[in-house]
Amino acid sequence: MISTRLTKEGAIELSDKKSALVLKADQITLGEQGFNEPGEYETNGIEIIRGTNGALIVWERLQIVYVFSLEKPTVFEESQFSSCDVLCFYANGTELNKNNAMPVLDSYDPKVLILPAGTHAEASFKTSLKLIETNNLKLSEQTMPVEGRDGYLLS
Repeated sequence: MISTRLTKEGAIELSDKKSALVLKADQITLGEQGFNEPGEYETNGIEIIRGTNGALIVWERLQIVYVFSLEKPTVFEESQFSSCDVLCFYANGTELNKNNAMPVLDSYDPKVLILPAGTHAEASFKTSLKLIETNNLKLSEQTMPVEGRDGYLLS
């Protein structure tokens, strides 16, 4: 089971009992090791495939996409990251709205959407997502919704 929470610095932290992966802006870190260049990495049973606008994290049989740029996904990202289990947005100061976020959601088709608290989002868009506020979210194959999409706001 992967525990998901927001750090005091506003980063998204994914952790199990052995490892903690921190996602903030375009930085991905595991302990002291950073994964800040496009490429494929594997360490501690965690596979990271980093693209230009996001990264795919494969951990405990979950496909977690971390989007740090709202640019249109590249062909590589769209083909590799599609139909993910979890999508984490880091808008980096950009306001989320239907025009910039829906193409990303449509491309990756996540079962679970996670937004960090403080994410600027157009009110109607945020309402349409039906976000549930939580300070700790447990992710596993068993907790994935069978139908539809669950949305969470990490606080």
